Amino acid sequence: MADGIKKRFSINRKTYLKIERFFIQPGATYMKHSLTFYQVMVGYILAIEARHLSPHTIEDYKNTFKKFMPFIGKDTPFEEITSKKVEEFLATFKDARTD
Repeated sequence: MADGIKKRFSINRKTYLKIERFFIQPGATYMKHSLTFYQVMVGYILAIEARHLSPHTIEDYKNTFKKFMPFIGKDTPFEEITSKKVEEFLATFKDARTD
């Protein structure tokens, strides 16, 4: 059974390298005891790639993360990201549309 799970959620090397090249920045630093937003984001992209979602869906997630990362901060501990922070982020788009 473990082999079946491993095969179902594994991705090929080419896909992994594309994801790594897209997200991993030289000189990145990570906190030792908690996951950062960046680490969670990379893990999530790997997971949706493994689920073989539509390339358009995956690209949409990547674009959203690229917009959210400067707002929240790459090295922000994931547990510090609250629904209020997400609402503030979304409000920036609402404000931009009304201008």
